[in-house]
Order: sequence, then C-alpha cells, then structure tokens
Amino acid sequence: MDDDIEASRTILYLSRSALRKLGIAFEPQIVTAAVEHALADVASNNAVSTKFALRRDDTKLSALGAMDKDDGIFKIISSSEGNRARGLPRSNILLIIARPPSFIPSHIIDGTEISLARTASFPIISVRRLLPDGCDLNIFIFGASALADMCIRYLVALCPNRIRRLAIKGRGSETSAKLAAKYREAPFLVEAVNDLKQLPTSNLVITATSSVKQPLFQDHQIASAPVLVVMTSEGDEIPDQYCEQAIRNRSAVCDDWAAVRARRRQSIAKYIEKKFGSQLPSEQPENYGIKNLEEMKYLKNEERRKRWIMTSVGSATTDLAVVKKCCWHVLDSSNFSGAPRL
Repeated sequence: MDDDIEASRTILYLSRSALRKLGIAFEPQIVTAAVEHALADVASNNAVSTKFALRRDDTKLSALGAMDKDDGIFKIISSSEGNRARGLPRSNILLIIARPPSFIPSHIIDGTEISLARTASFPIISVRRLLPDGCDLNIFIFGASALADMCIRYLVALCPNRIRRLAIKGRGSETSAKLAAKYREAPFLVEAVNDLKQLPTSNLVITATSSVKQPLFQDHQIASAPVLVVMTSEGDEIPDQYCEQAIRNRSAVCDDWAAVRARRRQSIAKYIEKKFGSQLPSEQPENYGIKNLEEMKYLKNEERRKRWIMTSVGSATTDLAVVKKCCWHVLDSSNFSGAPRL
C-alpha cells in the first residue's frame, strides 16, 4: 500500500535539454492550432485561470494557475531585471502539471521554450483574424530578443508568401543585425533598422520587448490601418492617443480579458485606469470597448480595414494546451523513461 502511494507521488522533471533529447518539438502549425483551441476553451468557459504575484524592487515572482476540462497547470515565473547584467535570462519559467484522476502533480517541465512558442503564435492568429485575407504583409518588430526570433520563425513557417519585408529594431543595432542575419535565407527581406522610417508603411507591428518605460513610437508615426500586436508582459510601450482611438473605435482586442484585468500592467489596461479612474472591476471586456480575440475569427473582411491593437498576456491555459498537444504523445508512451524522478 505504501509503495503504491509513493509511486503515485513520482514526479518527472523535464529540462529544456531533456525535451530536445526526447524529440519534443514545438512546430508552428501545431502550437498555433493548440493556442486557438485554448482561446475557444476560455471563451466558452471550458477553461479557467488565476494569478498571484509578488514584487520587490526589480524582482518578480508569479504563479499562474489554469484548468481545462481535463487537466491542470501551475506556471511559476521568476524574473529580475538584474539578470541581464549577470549573463542570465531575465525570466525563468517552470510548469507543474496535475492530471486526473488524483491531480497529484505528475510533471515539472521547463516552460521557457513552451512559453516562447505559444506567444509567437499570436501574431499569426492576429494576421488570420484581423488583417484582410491575402493582403501583403510589411512587418515591423520592436525587439531582437528570443521572443522576436521565435515570432520571425513562425512567420517564415506559416505565411512566407504574404510577407514582403520585415524590419527589426532592437535595443541595440548589433543585436538587431545578428537576428536579421539569421534569416538572410528567408523568402523575403529581413533587415535591421535603427529608426522608425519603415513604421508608417507597416501593417503588422509587433512589440517583443520587456519592461518598456516609455512609448516605442508616437501615434503619428504609425500607419493608419495596421494591426499592432502587443506581447509585452508589462510596460508603457503604446502611447495613450493610440489606446484612446482603439477604445473609441472598439478596435482593442485581447486574448484573455481575465488575465489582462488581473495584471493591469499592459498599456491598454493602464490607459483605461488613467482615463476612467477604474480598477477594472468588470469581468466583461465589452464594458471597456474591448473585444475578445476568439470572436474576431468571425470578423468580416471589410471590418478588418481599420486599426487594431491586440494585447496578448498568454494565460497558463495556452501553455497547458501546448504541453498537451506537443508533449503528451511522448510522455504517455509506454516505453518512456527519459526523465529523472523527483
């Protein structure tokens, strides 16, 4: 009896290197389909999520929880701005999986690459749902981070024939040039830029940066009808005037309003609080003129010819969906013995 109880408490730990050795890959098509499925679950209340966070100076510790109709997940994020100076990633992510029937934790998985992969799917989903079908893409990416890299990888994989050019503006010219060089064989022009001259002619703008303290651009510098995908976890990257127009025109979209409302640290949430003095008490995004990304899949083509701002926070529900789609077939195999037991 005691042996059975002890066996049920065995937890498998999977590092990034272990995931790769097991042949677990996060292919763009599969990940994007998993995220779209998770968005549908959230919209239909088949998945729930929550968040808890602690802060001290430049250090943050967060715990996100989510459950779909079958499984549960906790996502632990630890981050420190000082890590860059230490030669370490700013953030580290662990995923704790709990499965039925006992819901005793079964796996601890390094979630860094999983989180990057699911976040990189949001520009793809935004292109599919917010831009006119078949239109050419001129893309501007703020940031030359691992997230920016993953976004470009997904764009190359899933819509290469629609892209005419892609500009990268990172924090420094060297990092931007290095990332652009990685995609010199792409079927479209990928170039590093040091200014915003290409921004007015870009119809897909992506913020893949972190902890931005001031707007990345001014309202007059951006195209009249772009899709702006905000993937910054917190910051002031978007000017108030842009947010104001999006709210007024009912063209602000988010992937998970409950998560945006709980964090209250993205540009669109900060703007609402400043403008209306609201602490975002409403659970309904439409009360603030914000739409849910899931309902945008029914958007008519003629309605896509206006400015859209899509804020992605990526709740743990999407991480769980990616784990189930990309990992379970390996972890559930009868001959699996590729991870240490805790």
